[in-house]
Formats: sequence, structure tokens, C-alpha cells
Amino acid sequence: PTQYKVFSGNYDGGGYNISNVGFSDDSVYHRSYGLFGYTNNATISNVNVSINIKVNSVNYGVGGLIGRANNTKITNCNANVNIFGNSSNVGGLVGVYATDNHMSLENNTTYGNIIINSINATNIAGVVALMDNMAAGGTISVSNCESRVYINVPQSIGGISGICSLTTGLVEIVNCNNYGYIETNN
Repeated sequence: PTQYKVFSGNYDGGGYNISNVGFSDDSVYHRSYGLFGYTNNATISNVNVSINIKVNSVNYGVGGLIGRANNTKITNCNANVNIFGNSSNVGGLVGVYATDNHMSLENNTTYGNIIINSINATNIAGVVALMDNMAAGGTISVSNCESRVYINVPQSIGGISGICSLTTGLVEIVNCNNYGYIETNN
């Protein structure tokens, strides 16, 4: 997994499976975790990943596919996740999804488990934990996405998105389904 470098460009996984990916981090550093730790101005498509992540640090995003995605289009991807720890901004597909443009997530599916134990952890979801649209006229579109993730966290959870933060733009969620079981203590 890439934790320190930003991926920019196009990645087409060709529908192949990327499996047995896993890592654990108990450090106090702020990082982004996923198959791609951090993407910017990228297109990711046709990727199937199985990943195990254990993170107890404060971070900038944890996701099965991408920890933090800025101005990134994601299509036809599947993530089978097992994510455990005490972290915020944890999503089955993407931890933090931010744009100042028009970006989309289309035809993506997530499976697996997300179990977060900290009562201070926020923004946990089956697909995207935090969506942040930072631009006037910008749009984030999430369409035809599905979550089949079991989620157990203390607070701020959602089957598709944990929270949508709008500065001035628009977030659209269309034809998405959550079939996962969501459990919270609050």
C-alpha cells in the first residue's frame, strides 16, 4: 500500500483481483491508508481488492481502495475489507473524498467488516466516510454503489456515507443501496 506518495494518473486494474493485502499501524502520525494511500487528479477503475487494515492512529483517511482521494474518479471497483482500530474517517471504499471539481464514484461495491472501538472516532461508512465538496459549482456524484459491510462503531456512521461536508458545492447520491448491518453503541 502507498502511504507516503500521491498517485496521479490513470489506473485500470483490468478486473483482476488484488488479494492478501494488509498492514497495521499504531503510530501517532497523520497518514492515509488504503491500496492507494492518497490520490490526486486520478482515475481508478476495474479494481478488485481484498485488504486487512488495523490502524489506531489519527489519520487523514482509511479506505479499502483509497485512504484520501482528491479530484479522483472511481468506477467499477470492489473492495472486500476488514478494517479494525480506533480511527476516524474510515470507509469501505474511500476514507476521505474531496473535490473542487466535478468527480464521481460509479458502480462500486464494498464487502466485509469495519469495527472501530474509540468513542471519539467519527465519519465511518460502508462506501465513503467523508465527502467534502470545496468549490462553487463543484459536484460529487455517487451512483450505483452498494455496501455489504458490517459496521460496528460508537457514532457517526452511514451505510453509504458517514458525512457530507459542503462548502459551496453539491453532493448527489443516486441509486445506492446499503445491505450491510450497522451497529452502534449510542
